[in-house]
Amino acid sequence: MNNWLTVALFAGTVCFSIVGFLYCFLYAKYRSASLMLWGMAWLSHALRNVTILVNTTYGPIVYLAIMEQMLVACTGSLLLLGSLYYVGKSPRRWFFAAVGGAVLWPVAAVMFAVPNPWFFIPNYFFFGSSQIYNGLVLIRKSRGESIGGRIAGCAMILWGLHHFDYPFLRPMAWFAPWGFLIGAVLGLLAAVAIIMAYMEALQAELSRSEKRFRSLFHGNKALFLLIEPLSGKITDASAGAVDFYGYSLEELKGMNISQINMLSPEEIASMRALAMSGYKQQFIFPHKLKTGDVKTVEVISTPVESGGKELLFSIVQDVTARQKALEDLEESRERLRAVVENAAAAIYLADESGRLVEVNAAAEQQTGYMREELLAMAIPDVDANSSKNDPAFFQEVMQSATGMTFESRHRHKDGTIFPVEVRAAKLELHSVPHVLGIVSDLTSRKDTERKLAEANRTLAAVLDGIPALVNVVDVSTREVLFMNRALKEALGRDGVGGVCHAIFRDKSCVCENCPIERMSANTEGEANASVWEDRNPISGRWQLNHDRILPWFDGKTVRVQISLDIGQRKQAEEALKQSKEEAESANKAKSVFLANMSHEIRTPLNGILGMLQLLKTTDPNDEQKEYLLGAIRSTNRLTRLLSDILDISRIEAGKMQIVESEFDIKMIWDSISELFDMEARGKGLLLEFRWDNILPMLLVGDEARLRQILFNLVGNAIKFTEKGKIRIDASLLPRSSDSSVRVLVTVSDTGIGISEEQLKDIFEPFVQAEGSYTRRFQGAGLGLSIVRRLVKLLDGDISIDSTPGEGTTFYLSLPFKLPATKQKPEELVAHEVSSPEHSPSRILLAEDDSLSSITCKRMLEKSGYSVTAVKDGQEALQRLTKEDFDLILMDVQMPVMDGVEATKAIRGASNLGAKSSIPIVAMTAYAMTGDKESFLAAGMDDYISKPVDKAALVEVIERVICMKEKIQ
Repeated sequence: MNNWLTVALFAGTVCFSIVGFLYCFLYAKYRSASLMLWGMAWLSHALRNVTILVNTTYGPIVYLAIMEQMLVACTGSLLLLGSLYYVGKSPRRWFFAAVGGAVLWPVAAVMFAVPNPWFFIPNYFFFGSSQIYNGLVLIRKSRGESIGGRIAGCAMILWGLHHFDYPFLRPMAWFAPWGFLIGAVLGLLAAVAIIMAYMEALQAELSRSEKRFRSLFHGNKALFLLIEPLSGKITDASAGAVDFYGYSLEELKGMNISQINMLSPEEIASMRALAMSGYKQQFIFPHKLKTGDVKTVEVISTPVESGGKELLFSIVQDVTARQKALEDLEESRERLRAVVENAAAAIYLADESGRLVEVNAAAEQQTGYMREELLAMAIPDVDANSSKNDPAFFQEVMQSATGMTFESRHRHKDGTIFPVEVRAAKLELHSVPHVLGIVSDLTSRKDTERKLAEANRTLAAVLDGIPALVNVVDVSTREVLFMNRALKEALGRDGVGGVCHAIFRDKSCVCENCPIERMSANTEGEANASVWEDRNPISGRWQLNHDRILPWFDGKTVRVQISLDIGQRKQAEEALKQSKEEAESANKAKSVFLANMSHEIRTPLNGILGMLQLLKTTDPNDEQKEYLLGAIRSTNRLTRLLSDILDISRIEAGKMQIVESEFDIKMIWDSISELFDMEARGKGLLLEFRWDNILPMLLVGDEARLRQILFNLVGNAIKFTEKGKIRIDASLLPRSSDSSVRVLVTVSDTGIGISEEQLKDIFEPFVQAEGSYTRRFQGAGLGLSIVRRLVKLLDGDISIDSTPGEGTTFYLSLPFKLPATKQKPEELVAHEVSSPEHSPSRILLAEDDSLSSITCKRMLEKSGYSVTAVKDGQEALQRLTKEDFDLILMDVQMPVMDGVEATKAIRGASNLGAKSSIPIVAMTAYAMTGDKESFLAAGMDDYISKPVDKAALVEVIERVICMKEKIQ
């Protein structure tokens, strides 16, 4: 044996074995069929070398020669088959025929004793041809891109060509080692080159795959993130992720997933570890967008290798709406579960066979069974009216489209039977029909109905026993549902079941102004109640009807009417109405009488007082002056008495009006002093006035009524005081408002006083302090009565403190408002009236009473005025048309044309021009309440009542003229 041949064969065996095992290792990693076939081929080639080595050492052995040839065919076919799979081709039929022939050839050659080299030629030629074809396949696969593929292809071709010389050169002992060595080198070169080509192909495929992955990753609108599993850093993101999170790609790459994920970093790290381990790969996270909004996302994370790094590939899906829907669904389920569990009624769910599959807590309470006990039962075990052998009930429920409602009896655990109402309906659960039953315990309702029936019988007995007429009518149908005995007897029939308008009104249609419709249409106040009167057309009796709309016990809405016979009351009302009309007529006659009497008395008084005042201007002697003064006082006294009587009448009639205006208290004191100072000095009395420094001088109130009150009190004090003094004090009471005050006025005297017995009646009309003084102290006794009523009218209070023989004090508390603009009292200057000295005013006097006309004309002329007198309004209008005047004194009651009509004619006359606005003062004996206001409303500027005081008349004239001049 050639030692070099042994070394060559042994080295080839070792090398090809190593290569074979290397291919097997690669197959274990990459699981490629080509690697498996190539590995088997190299191991087959190593086994072929072992076979040759053994045969040359111990042989020749025929069986080893046959085995060698079979291994050569196996190696060549496996190498070619692996390459075909590698390039993606399938071997054709001739390939398997050639392989089969190559495998069978050695056996046939031995059988037919084929000599060398023909014994080796077919298989080695098959091997050489297959490797040349194999090389061409690998070169074509490389396409100039794979160096390893080209080297492998060339090596395979050379190795295949080399195998063509095996049958011829192998017998040469000197060449055989070199032949095997050359074959081993070419084979090993091809094996290594194939591995290189395979790795290049893998790298190229990996590069293409990564490019496809990057293209799909970045261009996809789906949300993809690549995350480092340890640090949590975002290494890449898809376009969809950029759009979703609102960050740019560069911003996302610089962020950590913990900046987006709202969980704690520790929780996020643990979730990444779970994803890398493959234990859990699907998560629900709250992710924060750049806008600050938080979205609920579903993340599927799987480990991937990219760029030699192991990363987490996360697919993110926005499931905010889905999560919200799931939460809402769960909340809805919880609410439904809570409703079912907390429902007052018992709820049962049964299958088609009647077996209970679900119950609520109320069912446990209602039956006394535990839930587990009920779920082991069927409906007939609970329902005393059901039978296990009668499925008709379930069939009826299953066939009903809207369900069923009926009453039944259920059985308690303790054996008691109780009434129930069952509402049953068909229910499909997962396409399986069930029966849902809602059961209400009727024990309480049945007891209530029984009590209600008893109450109704009691009520009917009560209603039948009362004299009122009672009926109940259905609002919707107008059917009479109930009539009590009294109503049946009044109508002479029982109308229950008929319609109300036919039974109670004898009409064929609904009544006009039907109380039921009226109450239904009324949307204000108490719409379901009405009280009204009418005369029943059937009985002819007057009735007071009390109607109310109420819910009836059977669910209807009814009108309950209770009618009372008010015939006697109507008669009394008619009598009262007639009495009232007679009283009103008498009161009207009284008012007319007083007005006429006032007018008729004041007119002659006006003449008397006027003449007396004119006499004073004729330089009478002292005796005559005394007579004139007495006459004037008597006239004024008569005038005051007349005014007091009219005031009492007006107050009692409620026609006294309060007119508020701004006034000065100091002027009130001045008017009191002017009126009573001479009388007080004449009796030797001292008249004092005092007031607080904090008392506002300007107040707002009814100045005329305040004057009247004080004039009466001061006048009484002077009348009933023989010596001493009369003192008037004014002080400010504590106040609670900045806009109003209350003033306390006291009028005290040192007169005769009033006894305790007389104090209780002192404010009554026509009552004086002492009857024994009736002749000594004259008067009608109206003053204090008027004072009390005026104080009450002004919302004030008055009280009296008196000691007989020592004097009397009246305490007067009156409310006043403060003026909006405050002025200092010293800034107010009283208007002093004086006779005109220059260019006397021209007065037109319209007066039908000749004495009053002469008196007034003379007084005015003596006061410096130019006066033209006419007898009626018509003459006044004619004279005004022809002449110019500064003022008109207009009597009201005149023939031809009265003063009011004349005033309206003047104000509306277009031909008078500026004269139509001439000042007009009413001078009339009409002094009743409302007279002044009606005259002013007719267009007059002021008013003075008769009898006329000269000074007062001049004051009014000057005031009106001055006011007119200011306006102009």
